[in-house]
Amino acid sequence: MPSPFLKIIVWMGQANSCTRGSLRSLLTSYASIRMLLYTYIALSGALLNNKFMLSFELMILFEAPSIVIFLILNGRRYLREKNSIDLFLLGTWLELVFIVAVYFVYLMKGVTEDLSGCF
Repeated sequence: MPSPFLKIIVWMGQANSCTRGSLRSLLTSYASIRMLLYTYIALSGALLNNKFMLSFELMILFEAPSIVIFLILNGRRYLREKNSIDLFLLGTWLELVFIVAVYFVYLMKGVTEDLSGCF
């Protein structure tokens, strides 16, 4: 699981490179609050021995809004400025959405439980 501090650095980079003014302040505040909340929940999960609070699924619930916001920011900037880096990042976010979708299909089909009987 990536460090919450690494995630906030990515957020700050996106906010600073793709936005200005009050939107930049809003995204920076959102990143800070999200990092603190996620860290609190993950630490609580470790102390309470709660599997979901430490799971990939919870992390994705926290990351999904970020992915959507990054798609919008990079898409808007690519349409406006035609920067190749924004096109590359759009592809990256779309690939991530695809990978997460495939993971959840795998999870819902119960493949892991089916495979556990093989060992």
